[in-house]
Order: sequence, then structure tokens, then C-alpha cells
Amino acid sequence: MKNLMLLVGFTMGGLVGFTDPAAAAVVYAVDDNFVAAGATTTVQDYDGDLLVKNPSTTRRKAYMKFDLTGQNADPAQAATFTVTYDGSSTDGGDTHPMQVYALKTGFTPGTGILGTHWSETAITWNKAPGNSTSGSTFTADFSSVGSSFNIDNSGGNKTTAGTMFSVTLPTLSSFLQADNTVTIGIAATNNSNATPIFRYLSSETGTTTGQTGTAPRLSFEVIPEPASMALLGLGGLMFLSRRRI
Repeated sequence: MKNLMLLVGFTMGGLVGFTDPAAAAVVYAVDDNFVAAGATTTVQDYDGDLLVKNPSTTRRKAYMKFDLTGQNADPAQAATFTVTYDGSSTDGGDTHPMQVYALKTGFTPGTGILGTHWSETAITWNKAPGNSTSGSTFTADFSSVGSSFNIDNSGGNKTTAGTMFSVTLPTLSSFLQADNTVTIGIAATNNSNATPIFRYLSSETGTTTGQTGTAPRLSFEVIPEPASMALLGLGGLMFLSRRRI
């Protein structure tokens, strides 16, 4: 009986206090596309790369949506967004800063604007959530996240295709919508050279293998679950109890 009581104490202590350490999970974009100022009502090529460009008449901004339904994500922790560069249309001879933005939680679309569950087959310049249709970035519904990263488009130090860029979302809860989606945007913030179009791999042109694919991805912490060893201990307790009856 003494041994049985010790086992009870050990098992119950394990059930209450022992949890698996937090683990990282990765999801890839379920919808992604770019929108173009020169074609305000046209859905762009959602099967190709994501294009980003700054000049006012031909601006392009990239949109990516991640669905965290069923992922048991920990909203109190940070998340990391990663995108893969796929080259530019032409050399621009200078450095182009890019800024990543995330749609703030609680977004409510206005008339004619798509909501948080937008799709790549419907998003346009005029309908995109949080798009500043007269500006180079996004409305106050978005928040810039992380530091801007630079695309070097000069010949000698040109950023090569396949280069990955990552930024941190400081707290996932600030950007997780009621439908468990997170929307990310990328915009070019420098208009010093209007010629180059910058390309990023999409969910269609990139890979989605494991946790290191080249398609746009979001990594985050999951809420720890009670350790399986505690459940095994409870099973052993029940077995011993039956034998002593």
C-alpha cells in the first residue's frame, strides 16, 4: 500500500505539473497574390510569383494569408514570417528596402473591401484588405513588423534568387484574426529607381516540404500539452490498483 501511495503521488504530480516543452510549428500560405495599381479591378496571376514594385502608376504589393485553424498556436508568443526572393526583372543599380506588414487583429472591412478570409482568386488593388490605394504601403489596419530588409540590385553585390528573409511578429495575438488567419503584406518603400520588379516565391512557385520550404511560411509556438508519460503512469496506477483489490 505504501508503494501504491507513492505511485499515486508521483503520477498525480506528473499529471498536474509535467508538460511537454513548447514546440515550433510551421504553416505555409493558403492564399497569396499581388495587387497592381495599374489594374485596380483585375485579379493578378495567382499561380506565379509575388511581385513588388514601388512607382505610383505601376505599384505592386504582395499579400499572403496563413490559416492556423487546428494548430493550437500560442497567441502570447512571437511568430516568424519567412519569404524567399526570386530575383528582379532588371538591374536597378541600387539598394531597395522592403518592409513587411501584418494585418492587425479585429480587422473589419469597409464597403467593397475583402475581409480576413480573402482569397487569391478574388483579391484586387481596390478590394485588398488594408491597402492604401493612393500610397506605397498599407493603411493603419496594418502594422509594420521587424526591420526592413534590403534587396541589392547592383551588379557586383546583387541579391541572389533563393535568398530567404525572415521577420518577427512580436506577439501572434496582435495579428491573429477571429477566423484564425494571419495576413502578411510586403511593400517596397523606396522609389529611387522605378524600373525593377521584385519577385518572391509564392505557394505555387515555391516548395512546401517540412519546415524549410521556400514558399511563404509562418512559424510559431504551440501550446504545450500534458506529457504522455503522465498518462502512462496513470495507466500503471490503475493496473496496480486492480491487482491489489
